[in-house]
Amino acid sequence: MQVGKHDAMTSPILAVTGPSMETAIVDILIVDDEVRNLEVLESILASPAHRLVRAQTAEEALMALIDGEFAAIVLDIQLPGTTGIELAHLIKQRKRTQHIPIIFLTAYFFEDKHVLQGYEVGAVDYLTKPVNPQILKSKIAVFVELFQKTRELVAVNRAMELEITQRQTADAALRQAKNELETRVEERTLELTRAIQDLRAGERRYSKLIGSLPAAVYTTDVQGRISLYNEAAVALWGRRPEIGKDLWCGSYRIFRPDGTPLPLEECPMAVTLKTGRPVRGEEIVIERPDGVRRNVLPYPDPIEDASGKIVGAVNMLLDITENKRAQEVSRRLAAIVESSVDAIISKDLNGIITTWNRGAERLYGFTAAETVGKPISLLIPPERASEEPGILERIRRGERLEAYETVRRRRDGRLVDVALTISPIRDALGNIIGASNISRDITAQKQAARELQRSHQEAVAASRAKDDFLAALSHELRTPLNPVLLLASAAVQNPDLTPELRAQFTTIRNNVELEARLIDDLLDITRIRHGKLSLNLSFVDAHRLLKESFEPVRPEFDRKNIAFTMQLEAEHFIVKGDAVRLRQVIWNVLRNAVKFSSTGGRVVVTTRPNTDTGELIISISDTGMGMTTRELAEAFEAFKQGEHGKGKGSPFGGLGLGLAISRTLVEAHSGTICASSAGRNQGSTITITLPLATESVGADLASGGDGSRPQVMVARRPDLLKILLVEDHEPTRTVLAHLLTRRRYQVQTASSVAEARALAGEQAFHLLISDLGLPDGNGLDLMKELQAHNKEVQGIALTGYGMEQDIARSLEAGFASHLIKPVSVESLENALARALTEIGPR
Repeated sequence: MQVGKHDAMTSPILAVTGPSMETAIVDILIVDDEVRNLEVLESILASPAHRLVRAQTAEEALMALIDGEFAAIVLDIQLPGTTGIELAHLIKQRKRTQHIPIIFLTAYFFEDKHVLQGYEVGAVDYLTKPVNPQILKSKIAVFVELFQKTRELVAVNRAMELEITQRQTADAALRQAKNELETRVEERTLELTRAIQDLRAGERRYSKLIGSLPAAVYTTDVQGRISLYNEAAVALWGRRPEIGKDLWCGSYRIFRPDGTPLPLEECPMAVTLKTGRPVRGEEIVIERPDGVRRNVLPYPDPIEDASGKIVGAVNMLLDITENKRAQEVSRRLAAIVESSVDAIISKDLNGIITTWNRGAERLYGFTAAETVGKPISLLIPPERASEEPGILERIRRGERLEAYETVRRRRDGRLVDVALTISPIRDALGNIIGASNISRDITAQKQAARELQRSHQEAVAASRAKDDFLAALSHELRTPLNPVLLLASAAVQNPDLTPELRAQFTTIRNNVELEARLIDDLLDITRIRHGKLSLNLSFVDAHRLLKESFEPVRPEFDRKNIAFTMQLEAEHFIVKGDAVRLRQVIWNVLRNAVKFSSTGGRVVVTTRPNTDTGELIISISDTGMGMTTRELAEAFEAFKQGEHGKGKGSPFGGLGLGLAISRTLVEAHSGTICASSAGRNQGSTITITLPLATESVGADLASGGDGSRPQVMVARRPDLLKILLVEDHEPTRTVLAHLLTRRRYQVQTASSVAEARALAGEQAFHLLISDLGLPDGNGLDLMKELQAHNKEVQGIALTGYGMEQDIARSLEAGFASHLIKPVSVESLENALARALTEIGPR
């Protein structure tokens, strides 16, 4: 033990009086078993204001405390034999030393429980090595100043006692010498005045010292009335107590840790004043006026006068709210980690495992005892050994790895598929000190993914087979209808036939077109369910579209004598959409309106804008049979026809697909469609909303512009046009050849690709009309061959295949039009007109 000159000072407090007290050297006891640590502390704390006393063991420290008096103790927790905690406990048991502030130093204990142990045995602070020199010097400076002020107060108190004794002597002498007494009274009065001034100055310095402390500190008199408090106490209490009035504590209310109220007269400060003993380790909960509660550890100590009489008490309140919350969070986090089904492992920056939860034990088969302290590489298969250095390097850079899929090895040697989430772990200063590794077993997911992939491939194959089947079915169903529709539509236009006969052909035509529409609906619903419905978007004049959509159903309106009115009031009516699909929607709704209306009914079509949403609202109302509540709910569901469509004897027919397809088409245009009705026989209204195009585009299209320069084309004379007709269905081929010949075209027919090639080799053709599916090839290749020899050859595809991909392949092959069987004469004539326009005059 090295104590320097301290041995010569038997009682520092008694040896210093008056002004010399301000220059008295204060002793600081530094305790550490490592000499180099003592040297570091001496270099940090070296100051002419105090003297440093070394001790390397608890025994040396106790001897120093017996011999001298110290302003503070800097104590290492790790000591040989008696630990720093135990030594502090012994120091606080001795009345002579229990007031000495202790600052713990440690390089090993960081957890909150160790800090609390330190505070429980009386430590005023807890610092970790390496210590911040400025912080340590500042704390020691405060305790040195506090020690000096305490010495000064003791000296003043003793001076006052001495003065009192002298006054008593003076009173006795007064009886002997009155004149001498008067002189002495004057002298002593002056001295007492000075002493009082010094005492008040000391009190001011004491108050300033208390006020500068970061912890909440306050004092009371012996009755418990608060006499002094600092700003830290005000911040903790949330109020300013009234000096000399508030009792024992400045808190608004006090509770026990379990939440039950604690009577003010039973608070730790009141107990100290009643018993004369300090209270330690009794946690309380204080409540502020705003309702906020804080967990506090009070440290009340009695204040005694020179005679040992209790004249008040001082209390320091340590706010441990955040510590308790941190402990609770830590406990919950630990419980979550331990109960997690995932493997949660932590490691340092060298890849050494530091923690291992139960999930890791279940996943990898190792216990924590078998893994903690060992490298993480014991889980990594040899062929993946290169992964870990790269992972650690990314962690050092502060990167986080999300769902990193890899393979790891279990204790039994089996490999397991895992997904790793690896994140950096940082200390309180933000330095990266390791990584957390969350491992999730994805073996089942991997297997499920493989099964899903296989199922997907099977489903794709099945879907492709289904599509091929539907396309073939469509072709086979449409082909027989083609000659019927061609003949019927041609007969309807033939002025040589009687009106009655043309009406009969109209019936035939309508029913064939209905059959074709049913086939189209089945194909559309299949496209929708497979997500294969595509749109060809352009700017569309909605008013023109409504008018054009009415024309195909006009004969049905006329036949039932149904009045049709259009009230197109919207100023802006240009929408962006697929004109064909939107026409299909309007056609479906109009056809339903006429189908479910009685003879002599009325259908009204209106348009109006919704200026708030920038949408066009189209309403189609009829005076027909209306819909019930249940029918309204099912109106847009596939294969639902309502009560009126049930039974074999239903007069309405159909598959119940029109409105279902219409809803999908409208929603594909970012619009809505809904139905409303007041009930049976009250009519129905279908309301469609579509987003409007920009006003500039709308004005351009409304004025007839389409964004391109107009082109003038003149068709060639039919009798100069040579057409090669290729069709393996003999009735269709015969009817088409007849109709084209009647229209003065020069027609050559073929039933196969081979026949068509032979004819093309003999003469040049201007136009190819061909089925796509032929016995010895397809019309696509034939079109390409003809255009390879003559780029001016135009083509019209005539087929029962009507899927989007079929149309796209036709156009890509060079066909100008793709007509889906059954084809009406009007559709054929329109296609011929377009083709002849492209060919132009000769």
